[in-house]
Amino acid sequence: MIRFIHLICIAICLWFLSMSSIVLADCSNLDITPIGTIQYKRFIGQSGILSYQFRLTNKLSIPLYLAYHTNNQTIPNLSVNAGTCPFATTQPLQPYGQPNDSCIFGYTSPIPKVNPEIKKVFQDTFSITDDLGYKYNSPSFGVTMVPGGIKFIAVGNQGTILTSINGNTWSQQASGVTAALYSVIYANSQFFAVGTGGTILTSTSGDNWNKQTSGTTATLYAITYANNQFVAVGYGGTILISTNGKIWNKKTIGNPTVFFDIVHSSKGYIVVGSNGNIFSSSNGHSWNKQTSGTTATLYAITYANNQFVAVGAGGTILTSTNGNTWNQQTSGSTENLLSITYADNQFVAVGAGGTILTSTNGNTWNQQTSGSTENLFSIAYVNKQYLAVGFTGTILTSTNAIKWIKQNSNTSENLFGVNFHYL
Repeated sequence: MIRFIHLICIAICLWFLSMSSIVLADCSNLDITPIGTIQYKRFIGQSGILSYQFRLTNKLSIPLYLAYHTNNQTIPNLSVNAGTCPFATTQPLQPYGQPNDSCIFGYTSPIPKVNPEIKKVFQDTFSITDDLGYKYNSPSFGVTMVPGGIKFIAVGNQGTILTSINGNTWSQQASGVTAALYSVIYANSQFFAVGTGGTILTSTSGDNWNKQTSGTTATLYAITYANNQFVAVGYGGTILISTNGKIWNKKTIGNPTVFFDIVHSSKGYIVVGSNGNIFSSSNGHSWNKQTSGTTATLYAITYANNQFVAVGAGGTILTSTNGNTWNQQTSGSTENLLSITYADNQFVAVGAGGTILTSTNGNTWNQQTSGSTENLFSIAYVNKQYLAVGFTGTILTSTNAIKWIKQNSNTSENLFGVNFHYL
């Protein structure tokens, strides 16, 4: 009888609302009130779990029977948490306690992974329906992902380490070593730089660096991180593996060679080096030699658009879809190509004499004018900007890989590697 009377009251309430825009009436049976923060702002690159909580309060003098519904589901990997609310999330119309009871209901989600160059907003709502035919929509909850600060790192001869927050103004940092540094990455919340004499440096900020024990004196030319392990490669077929960046295990491929670069994809690891050597591995421990079809030294490799692209001496460019069968492409250049990246829908290779080549497919290449005659050893792309570094402190930037601007590096040392990290 009480529930029947309440239904009549609801009908009267709705009639008043429909007859006049002046009459104020509260027809709700349930309050949905946010608890704490439900609108987050996070920098892209951050990790963690977000929590959205709401208090549900029964405003009636009788028990309600409730079911919940997630509406938009735009937040990736959103998980429901019924908390103290006494209804099952998979069974509608469960009893909701006593009159004036309240309970906690909410969601959790990991911070979404999105394009690191653009702002993106994720929003969701949920609704609760009761057995009296009412639907209650929650306030919108979500997270806004915004690009954070960027730290650029360039490394080079005599232990040179440069940092920048915009790619234009650079500051020199103390590395504590005089070894030439050839490669730098950011992984597992740290920068890693490798170089001559088996040098491995680590830094959490890019400003203060610590030397690690590598267990080798061989020059290390490149380092990558994938499958929860670091892999560094270098002179004499040296391959170092570490799960924590501190303790390194050495592996040496029998065939005497120099490995200049390494890349990882869903197809495994690929290393390239002298005499056209290409080796592949599914785990970084066991390696198989592939037939490259060339004896030219290969200095760099990348993986993008479902293909590997390797570049090397005399303008050599090789492509492969599987890492096993390689095809030689015409670069239109006879200069040594020393680094390659893929960004903004194109491959960009740089090399000796200020050479810069671009390609949208890895097969057809166009030569660009860099405005420099210095050898360019490394290229990276971030925040809609390419950065290339090279001899005598050369740093070039470009928004399209066609028009390049020379920046002041404040050093005359040769720069061999460049990379970045979102703060």
